Amino acid sequence: MVSIGPVFRAENSNTPRHLTEFTGLDLEMEIRNDYSEVLLMLEGVLLHMFREIQRTCKDEIDIVRSVYSSDEILLPEPGKEVRLTFAQAQQLLREEGPAEFRNVSDDEDMSTPQEKALGALVREKYKTDFYVIDKFPEMVRPFYAKLDDTTPAEPSSAGAGGGVKVTNAFDFFLRGQEILSAC
Repeated sequence: MVSIGPVFRAENSNTPRHLTEFTGLDLEMEIRNDYSEVLLMLEGVLLHMFREIQRTCKDEIDIVRSVYSSDEILLPEPGKEVRLTFAQAQQLLREEGPAEFRNVSDDEDMSTPQEKALGALVREKYKTDFYVIDKFPEMVRPFYAKLDDTTPAEPSSAGAGGGVKVTNAFDFFLRGQEILSAC
C-alpha cells in the first residue's frame, strides 16, 4: 500500500535536511526474504518518478533552471544503479575526496560537508547524482536499526581493535543530500 500526504514534524528545524512540513510517501509491503526488497522497491519507484518528470516536464524544468541555474540531474542507466556500503563510501572519500576527508572513519557518521563531497565524487566517477548508501555502522543509527547478522563486522579504519557492526539501514542521496532514510 502507498500513501502520499502532508507530514508535520514538531521539531526545531533550521537545516535544509529536516523540514517541519513536507509531502511524504509511505510504503507498506510484505518482505519475503530481507530488507533489500524494500531498498530495491523504493529505488525503482524514485528512479521511475525522476525519469518520468525529466521526460514529461522538460519545458517546466527548463523554465525553473532559467531562473535558478543548475546542472541537469544525472540518473543512472537502468541496471547501473550505484549502491555503496558505508565503508565503501568512506573509503572513496579517503582515497579520492578533498584532503580534509583523508582520515574519515568507518565508525563515525558523515557530516554534511562529507556527504556533499561524496555526492560530487559519485557524480564524477559514476555519472549519476542518485545513489544509495547501505550498511551503516551500528553506532550511527538509532537503537531500533536491525543489525546485519549475515555480514561479518567490518574492520575499523580507526585502527581500534575489533570490527564495526553494521545495520540493515540505508539512505538514498541526490546530489549529496539525503532524500530518504530507512532502518
